[in-house]
Amino acid sequence: MRFAAWMTGLLLPCALWAQGEAPAQPETPPAGAPAEAAAPSPEQIKAAQIADLVKQIDQLYEARHQSGKAEASLAKAKELLALDPKSYDAQWRIARVAFWLGDISADKKGKAKWGKIGWDAGLAGTQLKPDGIEAQFWGAASLGTYATGSGIMKAVWDGLPKQYEKWIRKAMEMNPKYAWGGPPRALGRYYFTLPGIAGGDNKKSIKLLEQSKQISPEALRTRAYLAESFLAEGDKEKAKAELDFCVGADPKNGDYADNLIYQGECKKLQAKL
Repeated sequence: MRFAAWMTGLLLPCALWAQGEAPAQPETPPAGAPAEAAAPSPEQIKAAQIADLVKQIDQLYEARHQSGKAEASLAKAKELLALDPKSYDAQWRIARVAFWLGDISADKKGKAKWGKIGWDAGLAGTQLKPDGIEAQFWGAASLGTYATGSGIMKAVWDGLPKQYEKWIRKAMEMNPKYAWGGPPRALGRYYFTLPGIAGGDNKKSIKLLEQSKQISPEALRTRAYLAESFLAEGDKEKAKAELDFCVGADPKNGDYADNLIYQGECKKLQAKL
């Protein structure tokens, strides 16, 4: 019986070859063929989603001067935060766009509302990453907007200027060039906005704004702020020089959306001279 079975096993392939059919061989990939890619892990999928959201947030923010784009950027940033509740990138981007929405708001309630959102996000960001300039800067900027909306004297009474100055000075230590010379510009504006009794000082304002201008001469927000500080000091000639530059500049040289808004502000100020 064993011999018969052995013979059957031997003769069967021979019969197949005789009929022109070769016995099936195990399939092997040709030499050099790439191995089949493994399915992405959940971590890889999440990382790809985060990267895509960050890209969308920043693209929408760049177009924030267009109707609805800033709000869409904020919505995407909140979506990122929902996906990753410990996301520093989400928190500082929320603070950044909230500052913008508060800054362009025509009424004090809007400034206070958006300023508080940005302030809270900046604070959360600094807790996640204490050495992150983005949360320091945009959180402070939003705090300033909140103070403007709620009332400067109330803000002084509540001790908010001290927190603002602490954040901005830390941002200046980290990188005074950030956001087109943002830290010295923000501190310069702080000294202009504060009443004299609370530490306001136009000369300090001008000095810091000139520092910011040296860093980013194309930043038209800085030019508008400088013009106002010069006017507060009674120096119309220097104010006019800043406004003339601002009005004649190409807003595309620098932060286009911000330049576009502040070129308009310069035109308003120029008309009053």
